[in-house]
Amino acid sequence: MKRYYIQHRNLDIHITEWGDPSDAVIFCLHGLGSTSLSFTEVAEELKEDYRIISIDAPGHGKTPPFENEKDYEMDKNG
Repeated sequence: MKRYYIQHRNLDIHITEWGDPSDAVIFCLHGLGSTSLSFTEVAEELKEDYRIISIDAPGHGKTPPFENEKDYEMDKNG
């Protein structure tokens, strides 16, 4: 398991990753009240065949919340 941060729009997003970078990717998004680590059990089972990438959504786990509440809304202009 590898844990690191990427930055997007001045927000440090926490990433948890398992497996080999050359393998096919399974991208995991946790539900409300959870974190990237909620996929640990399944990732440990699949890491020999897949690269599993899971993020901590803003305000969860080690990713800080958005500073502006409007950033949680979908762009209405597409």
